[in-house]
Formats: sequence, C-alpha cells, structure tokens
Amino acid sequence: MAQVATTTASVRDIAVSVLSSIGNWFIKVGEAHSRSAKFEEMNNLTDVELATKYGINRDQIAAYIFRDRMI
Repeated sequence: MAQVATTTASVRDIAVSVLSSIGNWFIKVGEAHSRSAKFEEMNNLTDVELATKYGINRDQIAAYIFRDRMI
C-alpha cells in the first residue's frame, strides 16, 4: 500500500505570509507616494531649472522618475 505525504501550512506560516503581504503593500504605497511627490516637484520647475538641475526636458520627467523600473 502506498503512503501519501501531505503537508499543511501551519497557522504561523499563514500569519507570516499575510503580514508579509501587508508589509509589501505598505512599501508599494510609500513608493507611489514618493514618486508622485517627486513628479509634482519636478513639474513645478521651469524648463531651464529642469535642464540645469536634472539635465532633462519636461517630457522626460516620468522616465527620469521611473528610471529604476525601466528596462
């Protein structure tokens, strides 16, 4: 007769998974807020200030802010 091995997640494992998911959500919200604030800050600069401070044009603001996410 064959034995069947089954595994069940413990309450602790489930709690860790749920708390980890919640923590990741807060991180993503914080990053989005930070990027949004940076976009607003840069958008309020003049074209000359953008070019001087960041070396970019106005149409490059989004690419600059999300440069770590671009391939």
